[in-house]
Amino acid sequence: MLNNNLYIIKNIRLFPKDVMRDMLEKGERLFFEKGEHVIIPGMLMQSVYLIEAGNASVYKLHIDGKECILGLVSPREFVNLIDIFSGKETTIFCKALTDLSIVKIPKQEIITIVN
Repeated sequence: MLNNNLYIIKNIRLFPKDVMRDMLEKGERLFFEKGEHVIIPGMLMQSVYLIEAGNASVYKLHIDGKECILGLVSPREFVNLIDIFSGKETTIFCKALTDLSIVKIPKQEIITIVN
């Protein structure tokens, strides 16, 4: 069992460029304004979020209520990829630091691509 989940997949070529391009072209687009939450704890992730434009912060809340930043997410990076495979509710927050465009890719499509 993993103690430290990967919440942000950075600088790793998980998919070939043509597959990434297809995901960006075919996925459902979601838009968030600066300050809006994209993900909150308790959500059961059924899709992967791929940042198309803008930046977001991924964090947890410390016991004293302070944000504990896990990372910053930029274009062409995934948020919460691991949670779709765990089947558990997410424990993180993801908040837009700028206006944000996200491509939502269904879990089953990611599984098909991986297989």
